[in-house]
Amino acid sequence: MPDSTHDQNVRQSLERAHFCESLAPSLHESPEELYMLGMLSMMDSMMDISMKTLLKFVFVNSRIEDALLGSPKGLGKALELCRYRERGGESTDLLYGDAIFRDSYSRYVQALISTSSLLHALGA
Repeated sequence: MPDSTHDQNVRQSLERAHFCESLAPSLHESPEELYMLGMLSMMDSMMDISMKTLLKFVFVNSRIEDALLGSPKGLGKALELCRYRERGGESTDLLYGDAIFRDSYSRYVQALISTSSLLHALGA
């Protein structure tokens, strides 16, 4: 019997990967780095270890590492915005009033659709 928590974590990491990648042009960042950031962002939960411990075994560049450890700067801006959308946009402490923020809702919905389509195609 599949573990529903594990399945949800896998789905969420794929959603985050698609969403973060979609922000690459707006953030002037590498789509590959942002995709990797999204994929790795749930690995600590999946493995039931701290992100700091995980990063001792997974070698990534310092920009991805900083974002995974909570920095809201650089690549971390994408992950912060993703978490904001996951919470339904109910945060009062997110300060982005720019086009990236305004476009993030449609990008997030598209990430959910893309992930569902991918998982459906894989039979998951």
